[in-house]
Amino acid sequence: MTVECRKFDKMSNLTRELEKIERKHAKTDGTALVQARSAVVSRVSQYRESRYQLGRVLHNYKIHFKAEGGWVVAAQAIAEAINRDERTVYRIIDNYECASKLPPVVLQAMEDQKIDPAAAKNAGLVQMLAQMPEPATRRKADSIVARVRSEHITQKKAVKAANERGTESVEEFSERVLRHFKDRFSTMPPQQRDSELQYVLELIVNTLRSDVRELKQFGRPALVPKPKKRKIA
Repeated sequence: MTVECRKFDKMSNLTRELEKIERKHAKTDGTALVQARSAVVSRVSQYRESRYQLGRVLHNYKIHFKAEGGWVVAAQAIAEAINRDERTVYRIIDNYECASKLPPVVLQAMEDQKIDPAAAKNAGLVQMLAQMPEPATRRKADSIVARVRSEHITQKKAVKAANERGTESVEEFSERVLRHFKDRFSTMPPQQRDSELQYVLELIVNTLRSDVRELKQFGRPALVPKPKKRKIA
C-alpha cells in the first residue's frame, strides 16, 4: 500500500510540474494538451511494459511546446519521474519514431509476440523488418516477424561469440577446440579416428603454412619451442 501511495504521489507531482511548465512553454492551452499530458503521466507509471507506447505519447506531447528549450524542461521532469536523465527520454522518442515507420500490421504482430519495437535491444530487428516488403495479411506479418526475430537472435549470438573469441587466451581457445574434437572423435573406432585426425591436423598445418612437423604435449604454450628461422638462399 505504501508503494502504491508513493507511486500516486510521484505521478501527481509530475502532473503539477508539467502543468507549470506548460503555462510558460506550451503553444496553446486546451483539451488536446490536457489529453496529451494525461497520456504521458499514465504511460510513465508503466513505462517498462512498453517503451514503444511511451515513445508514442511522448512524441504526441512534444509537439505542443513552442520551442526546443521548453521541451527540454518538460523532458527533465518526465525523466526524473522514472529515475532517469533526459537523454533516456530523447532515446525513447527516437526509437519510437524509427519503429513507427514499420507497417501497422508488423507493429501489431511485434507487440502480440511480446517484442517491444522501441526497445534498444530490438533496434537491429526493426532495421531488418524495415527492409522487408509490407505483408499482405496479418498472418503473413506474424510469420515474417517470427522468422526475422529468429534470424536476428542468431546474428547476435554469432557476433557475441566472435567478440568472445577475440578476447580469449590461447588456453581457452585450446579448451574450446578440444571440446569439439572430443564430441566428434571420442566414440569413433580407433583406425577411423586416427585417419580423420591426421587429415584435420594436416589440413590446418598446411593451410596456415606452419612449420610444425611433429606433435608433442606441453604443459602450457610458453613451453613450446620457438620455430627456427628459415634461411633465405
